[in-house]
Amino acid sequence: QEIGDVFVHKTMESLVDRDGSSIGKNLQFIKMHDQNGTPLTVLNFHGIWAGHGVGKGDTKERLEQSQKVVEFIASLSGHIILAGDFNLNPETESLQMIPRELGLRDLISEYAITSTRTSLYGKPGKFADYVFTSPDIKIKAFHVLPDEVSDHSALFLEV
Repeated sequence: QEIGDVFVHKTMESLVDRDGSSIGKNLQFIKMHDQNGTPLTVLNFHGIWAGHGVGKGDTKERLEQSQKVVEFIASLSGHIILAGDFNLNPETESLQMIPRELGLRDLISEYAITSTRTSLYGKPGKFADYVFTSPDIKIKAFHVLPDEVSDHSALFLEV
């Protein structure tokens, strides 16, 4: 078992004053083995915050961030579960490159999830959170939980 993180945007020490757009972004991960002894890496990600009216579309920084996510995950062996607040719209290249280049399942799309935001989110755009898995991981259950404790919906995955 191994835990760690890797920065995919800036560094741990990049925060300037209280400017959220300057904060570094990392992938947190834990490597373990599933019940069959196959390596399994679970990764959590919080992508670049929109800030300054940029929205959740593609930017140079987001494309570079996603490419670094792809490169790190491509270096891993075994099964992958990647989840988190990507701060991206579903149609962006920054998001689409992840399942396309890694061959991962996009559970938000596959399960026809219509929103990952709660009623506490008043802006347009109903997606921010995503879950991707290796294609051979058996999904027992995946759905959005109804509880509202944040402007993000809780996503439930059972494998």
